[in-house]
Amino acid sequence: MRRLRAHRTDARAPETSRKDWWDRAGLISTFVSTVVIAAVGLLINSSIQRAQLQIQKTQSDATIARAESDKKLQEAALAAQLIQHLSSKSEAQRNLAIVALKSGVAQSIWEQVTTIVARSDADSGVRKTAIAQLSQSPNPLVAKALGEIARDPAKPEQERALADSASRQAAIQQVIPTVSDVQSFIALAAASPSTPAFESAEIGGGVFTHFLLRGLMGEADKDKDGRITGSELASYVRASVSDYTRQFRLAQAPTFAIAGGDLVFPRVRPKAAGVAAPEGLFPLLRSPVDDFSEVRVLAVGASGGIGAALPKLKFPGRDATAVADVFVRMGAKVTTLIDPSRRDLEVALERLPGSVSGGLIVVYLSGQAVVGEDGRTRLVVRDTSYDALRATGVDINDVRTTMQRSGAKGAALLLDACLGPSLISER
Repeated sequence: MRRLRAHRTDARAPETSRKDWWDRAGLISTFVSTVVIAAVGLLINSSIQRAQLQIQKTQSDATIARAESDKKLQEAALAAQLIQHLSSKSEAQRNLAIVALKSGVAQSIWEQVTTIVARSDADSGVRKTAIAQLSQSPNPLVAKALGEIARDPAKPEQERALADSASRQAAIQQVIPTVSDVQSFIALAAASPSTPAFESAEIGGGVFTHFLLRGLMGEADKDKDGRITGSELASYVRASVSDYTRQFRLAQAPTFAIAGGDLVFPRVRPKAAGVAAPEGLFPLLRSPVDDFSEVRVLAVGASGGIGAALPKLKFPGRDATAVADVFVRMGAKVTTLIDPSRRDLEVALERLPGSVSGGLIVVYLSGQAVVGEDGRTRLVVRDTSYDALRATGVDINDVRTTMQRSGAKGAALLLDACLGPSLISER
């Protein structure tokens, strides 16, 4: 009997084990099913939410599209009304329409319409209003058109003078950034779209550079406080260049603009050979509040021309060397390039910013500048080609862009070249 009981006990053990396994399998199955059901539920909810978000986005996009469409329709209606006013017999209505047009239509349409009015309206007063409005345009083609008006002998003298001033204001905006990393940016150019820039054998250099250096040496210090502001320097250079060229019955009108705060130049003092510069000259340029930590200068003289259409200049190399000497005496780190290739100049511009965070960069360019059919001003360098001006000339806008992205605190662009009418056309 004992053996039998033992035998029966041993026979029930596997049955109990199988029963436990099935119980555990049931629990696992229930758990897995619950997880699967929950996951499926989450996927369904997520899909529903994505669908709802897509519907909301579609509705929002449709609302924005309708708003944009309504805005364009309103602008078109306003433009039609303003253009209708431009054909009015009332001078007052036409003047008001010109002023209102800028805020009522796209920039390109405003520029085209206002340029037509400036050229061809029957009333001189309306043309003057249009000319004054165009001076605010940064488009180089507008500056070119204003320069053409300034040179038109059929226009009244007062109107031509206004167009000349407007062309200078519009042209200089090509090299003045609207958005910039630098706090102060000044640009001083030798000529406007309506006047050429000259060099003189009598003074042995460019007329603009000659008076720029004299101004920095102290003649521009109008109030005799030992410091020269950008506006003081510009005023001195413009007046001096104009007076000098007028002696020869020529006209050259330097152009100046500033973005941000003004820069202040200490006067340059003579330095004997081997003697350190006097106290107070460092750093070279200062803002009205804080000194710059470092000054770096790139002085470029490019005498290259393009055949008979654009002959070589005599003095850019000499001018660049003279400018470099003045800045060296003020403690700046100077790089000088004489008759560089385009690649040479691009590399120098790339290296110029360096570690000038909180400092100042100055770029001086002397040479032939050409305004192409696209309205962009380009400096002619050693390897500039007549047949590929756009690809081989140095775009002044690119120079400006490099300066404004440098991280420097201040920047000054000094351009002894004409921002003016195209000397040759791009093929």
